[in-house]
Amino acid sequence: MRLIAWLLTIAFGLSGLAFRVQGGIPHAFEVGTALLALAGLSCPLLWRKDGGLLAFTGIRAKDRIMLALAMLIAVPLAFPWPFWL
Repeated sequence: MRLIAWLLTIAFGLSGLAFRVQGGIPHAFEVGTALLALAGLSCPLLWRKDGGLLAFTGIRAKDRIMLALAMLIAVPLAFPWPFWL
């Protein structure tokens, strides 16, 4: 499970940096920022119970997973679809 979390952290982090630097779509900077936040939510180094940097906050893994799912579901809201204007 920790290996999957590390792979997701690296994937979200690199894609977030790519979106923020190169863009290519409208609002790419905001999507890149959300991807970097998602990388922080999935990073096992920050959240492990035995000495993680953010372990003192008391945020459970279930809450982090639900927040990550909410962020993934809300990603299409960042794109400016023509019928929303």
